Amino acid sequence: MPPPPIDSKPNQSIRQNLRRRAQTVSASLDWGKSGFSAGVEALKTALEGSPPNTRDERCKSANWIIVHRAIMAIKDVDGMFSSLDPEYYDFLMR
Repeated sequence: MPPPPIDSKPNQSIRQNLRRRAQTVSASLDWGKSGFSAGVEALKTALEGSPPNTRDERCKSANWIIVHRAIMAIKDVDGMFSSLDPEYYDFLMR
């Protein structure tokens, strides 16, 4: 069975959610430029609402770009992991 087109209702909802999260992450990173906590909060925002069950590779790729941007803003990766709640580890592994 072929994947649903990107313009289908569920994927449209996912894309809107991705756009909203991307804007929130960007604003958080731009506003808090050098703060570690701003980067961790941006990462949490990027991970929350991730579309784990979608089969659309474009949605997955767009989600990864948002998460990647947040991770790259954090210089202390060990500190990032120690400050995240364990529930976020599962999101990162997907």
